[in-house]
Amino acid sequence: MGALCAFCVAFLSIPAAAESACEDFGEAALHSELQSAELTESSGLTFSRRDPDLLWTHNDSGDGAFLYGFSVDGSSRGKLHLRGVEATDWEDLSYGPCGDDLCLYIGDIGDNRSQRNNVTLWRFPEPQAPGAGEKLSVGAQRLDVVYPEGPRDAEGLAVDPLSGDILLVQKTVDRLFSVYRIPSTMWGETQGWAMAEILTGVALPGGTEALMVTQADIDPSGSELFLGTYGAGFRLDLIRQDGLITDLGSPRKA
Repeated sequence: MGALCAFCVAFLSIPAAAESACEDFGEAALHSELQSAELTESSGLTFSRRDPDLLWTHNDSGDGAFLYGFSVDGSSRGKLHLRGVEATDWEDLSYGPCGDDLCLYIGDIGDNRSQRNNVTLWRFPEPQAPGAGEKLSVGAQRLDVVYPEGPRDAEGLAVDPLSGDILLVQKTVDRLFSVYRIPSTMWGETQGWAMAEILTGVALPGGTEALMVTQADIDPSGSELFLGTYGAGFRLDLIRQDGLITDLGSPRKA
């Protein structure tokens, strides 16, 4: 997922400043480079909701259970270590409600060979960044997730800012892929498990650039789902009933 970091900054930085649906986008432009020798393949990326000058990211598979903090200018703000957590194949990072608090959510959801019995989600309340050169250890809640049709590869995770429900987006070379929902009520006090619900199937418009979704996010107003592939970005309206996401609108290019 690291290949699309510039695109992530483009669509995440704009809605973070306003609680309304996103306007049309211009061309992506390089804003800054994340300055850390430890960050070899930035994968998930999210902005803090507590500090407007802070973003969090993590490496793709091969690293330990670390999140890296940066200022918007790319300078390091230190790193977080998740105690007792194994990073099998972390793919995405999101931000959302968790009870009365705000949490960082990590998706250990990569499964290129579609052979994992379950994938794992982690969440914990966002702490203050420890500072450049510093490390802070934190505990996290665990939620093991099983897909109804068996193992699936996924790289996109998005948390609904209104309900706390989680969307997981399948990564596949097929034109049609599935979007799954995990209700926020599935989280236990320390560890739980959930059967993912199929929300809908999606086919993105376009050619090869519309295949293989590698990232997902929901704007802070809870109006739109954004998806990124290796070559393009897309947006879909969120359809709700009684406050919960029940379907997705037709995809269009972002």
